Amino acid sequence: MIAYKIDKSQEIIFATISESISLEEIMTHISNIINDTDFSSGFHSLITVDNNLVIPHIKPERIQIIQDVINGYAKMRPGTKWAVAVSAGTTHAIVETALDLIQPISANIRLFRDTNDAIAWLKN
Repeated sequence: MIAYKIDKSQEIIFATISESISLEEIMTHISNIINDTDFSSGFHSLITVDNNLVIPHIKPERIQIIQDVINGYAKMRPGTKWAVAVSAGTTHAIVETALDLIQPISANIRLFRDTNDAIAWLKN
């Protein structure tokens, strides 16, 4: 599940991923954001991952699709940063592995353990 809020004053899209996530949910999330009246392509993103997230096995034949979806979204938002905050050790390692698996992608994504560090990077 992905919930989001667009903070126009900070120019950040805040998203929270909890429970589990699928490619279809990512695509729906992107569509929802793009169609949100508060959306601006220049806003950075902070994605907070719940410590109980279950990431399904990524089938090798789906990696190219995931790359295409992320690259397409990144192309619409040139110059933006995407911070991913995951505090728990095991979940952090799983998310890091998943991000490594889908490389190379054109999005400027950086993984953090602390939300404050992530926000500081976005605002720098």
